[in-house]
Amino acid sequence: MSVSSIKDLYVHQLIEMYNAETQILAALPKMVKLAPTTVLQQAFDHHYNQTVTHINRLEQILKAYNVQERPGENKALFAIVEQGQHLTTLIDTWLTLELALIAATQHVEHYEIAAYGTLHMLAVQLGDEFAAGLLELTLNEEQETDLLLSQLAMQDLQTQPELVSHTSEEYIRPL
Repeated sequence: MSVSSIKDLYVHQLIEMYNAETQILAALPKMVKLAPTTVLQQAFDHHYNQTVTHINRLEQILKAYNVQERPGENKALFAIVEQGQHLTTLIDTWLTLELALIAATQHVEHYEIAAYGTLHMLAVQLGDEFAAGLLELTLNEEQETDLLLSQLAMQDLQTQPELVSHTSEEYIRPL
């Protein structure tokens, strides 16, 4: 696809985010299984459902621009997910695993927040009020997810302060 106008850039980035969201959708069930606490599992389940909605919104917008084909992989998101997956293989305590999963997910969320912020701005500039509204909803949901993850991490650290400074085997969670 040639990118020679703002509209072309917008459509290209919509396709990139569609691919990113489908990759996230594939990764979330694995994260649910890795999550050491029910609270984090539920947060990931909730975000899975949100991601389905995000994909549906992107499909609506892409359909309005007559974009049928959405091939490819979002390379930036792939790298972020790979880095997070690698980090989880190095961890042997449940608290550290929980915090690493939250951190990895927040890396993804921050990527999405930046992308949806840009997409929203481009939709506004192009006068596409319908898409701008959908993209703003998604942007707000991504920001809420990021805030929730920060709160979960802080709760973990506040309720388990003795685990933060200890590495004793009594705190190791079998993986």
